[in-house]
Amino acid sequence: MTRSERHGEQDFQTQWRVHVGAHKTATTHLQELLEGNDANLLRHGVDFLPTAKTSPIVRSNDVVEKTGLRGLKQHISRLTTRRSEPTQSDRLRGIMRRKPTTVLSHEDQLGFTQHSLLSSLYKGTEKLRTIEQLPDAEKLDIFLSIRSFDTFFVSAFCEARKPFHDMRNRLDDRKRTFRESPPSWFEFATRIANRFPNAGLHVWTFEDYLTDPNIAIQALTGVHFDNLESLPAPSRTKSPSLRAIALAEGLDPQMSRRERMRQVQAIYLEHPKEPGEKIDLFTEEETSWLKDCYRRDLERLEACDRITLLKA
Repeated sequence: MTRSERHGEQDFQTQWRVHVGAHKTATTHLQELLEGNDANLLRHGVDFLPTAKTSPIVRSNDVVEKTGLRGLKQHISRLTTRRSEPTQSDRLRGIMRRKPTTVLSHEDQLGFTQHSLLSSLYKGTEKLRTIEQLPDAEKLDIFLSIRSFDTFFVSAFCEARKPFHDMRNRLDDRKRTFRESPPSWFEFATRIANRFPNAGLHVWTFEDYLTDPNIAIQALTGVHFDNLESLPAPSRTKSPSLRAIALAEGLDPQMSRRERMRQVQAIYLEHPKEPGEKIDLFTEEETSWLKDCYRRDLERLEACDRITLLKA
């Protein structure tokens, strides 16, 4: 590369628009919709980074085990390989197509689905180090998708049931702390806003997305699609039936995590939720209380001058 080429690369800047999740808010559907409209986005000067290429980059910051032999091995491995590995910034730059706007969407920037069941949503796992290492950034806007807690926790439970046999115990533990530590999207969004005070923070709801995905697409990309093609929900993320959950819970608890994920995914695909079927993980009183928590969050988000709540 010549000196002038290096200089030109250093002069290039892009507006980053980063969707961080949360999990189970139609993130996979959104990403597939954007990939399906890649050519149109490029014509408008928007580069959507393909999920298949961003996943290994984002997940290089995975939350690691804190204790035990596995945690020690992970720590040693990171110490010995970090010096020789390219930075996240280098890896992102390697897949960028140098457009005025660059869009990244990946929910694992927050941790993993099971971390939504912590006493405070994703508390301590939302490293967002990928955002800290965005290359060639001229401006940054962050986007968060949220969902009513009564359905969010059910969907998160079903997803996290794939790698973890003890998810029902984890959910029960969280339910016991609900009153003293209520879930709050507003507090979660405020943590992100405090972490990146110079970035715009925009929030849309899963419920509005189901009504009109263009609300999120236009906000995230800056491009309006007059004829946005419909896209069915990805089969691998569809909700399982009660029978599927029972079969997953009946698997050998000593099974390896990899094998469990393979078998549970197969069970979910074979036994999807039937129309009208309801997975009851909460009492009527708990469901009503969770809906009230969500309603209050929406009111606080709408009133906050640091956060933009996008509405249908």
